[in-house]
Parts: sequence; C-alpha cells; structure tokens
Amino acid sequence: MTLESLTTINPQGGIQAHNTKTGADIYIAPGTVLHDLALAGTLGPVAPYVAPPKPEEPPEFPDKAAAMAALKAYIERFLAPITGAITAEEKVSWPVKEVAAIAYLAGTADASATAMIEGEAAVTTEDPSDLCDKILAEAETFRGLAAMIAGLRRKVSAALDAESDPHKYAAIIAAAEAEAVTLATALGAAEELGIE
Repeated sequence: MTLESLTTINPQGGIQAHNTKTGADIYIAPGTVLHDLALAGTLGPVAPYVAPPKPEEPPEFPDKAAAMAALKAYIERFLAPITGAITAEEKVSWPVKEVAAIAYLAGTADASATAMIEGEAAVTTEDPSDLCDKILAEAETFRGLAAMIAGLRRKVSAALDAESDPHKYAAIIAAAEAEAVTLATALGAAEELGIE
C-alpha cells in the first residue's frame, strides 16, 4: 500500500490519505499503528489540520428592500413626536390649513377657510390669528423635515444601489440615521423631535 496526500482532517488528529493502489481515500484514526507511523513521518509529510472558516454572519439587511424598510421604520419613529398622535385625516388637511391660515392673516379668506380657522380656534380657545401663526410655523418646520427626509431617502437608495455587499447596508442606514438628527437639528426641529 502506498499512501500520499496525507492530511490531518479534524481537531482530534485523524488523517486522510489517498491509497494509490486502490485509488480510494482512507481514514487513519488516532491511536492506531498506522497513525503513529504517519506522525513519525514514515509515510511521508502530513499536512496540518486547518479549521474550516467560520460561517459568515448573515447581514442585518439581506437586500435593499429590507434596508429601505428599516429606514422607513426609523423615519416614522423619528417623526413620531410631530406626527405620531395625528390621524391620517388630519395630516391630509395640513396643506389646506396652511393656505387657510395665510388667507386668514391676509384678510382674504373665503367662508370655508374662515370657518376652518375659527372653528379650530373656538375649540382650543385661541385667538384665530395666533392659531394661524402656529399653523404656519408648524407647516414651515414640517416642509423642511419632509424635504430633508425625501433627500435622505433618495441618497440612501443610491448608496444601497452602489453597494454590492449587503453586510455594509447596516452602516449605510446607521449613517443616514445620524445624518437625520444633524439635519433636523440644523432645521431647528430638535426640540419638537425630542433630540437631545
């Protein structure tokens, strides 16, 4: 029997060798005479055991869709101090309220705009002009945040498109989250968003 390609194949020291006479690979178990001969070098060189590589951790976001969904969820949490308790129906009215507030302060509001402003002011017992000022300030803040979020979403989408390794998606999302805080602070919305 002639053996070649002796290789240690497990941490216990088992050796695999190729029998050139039969063409088969054999296993030489530790504690056998043949194993002792192999370790002594009598059968030829024995390649050392090389542990297989550890399996790679799966990425936090396996694809772009998952990363974008994570960004969307973050944005919803981020804006929740401003939008969280507000119904979808009320959010739809924001542009209309902004136009009504501008017209009310300019003295050009029609009957429905006047009713909208004065109706809300009656419930909150605010002066209608003060309410208009608040509506316009909130609209300006929200427009700035909406523009920031839209730009950030597009920037992240492009970065994810340019990155072929899903293991790097989490870092792109984390950077976007940090940038959202920086941009919102620069817009003057830190207090409203609860950013410390």
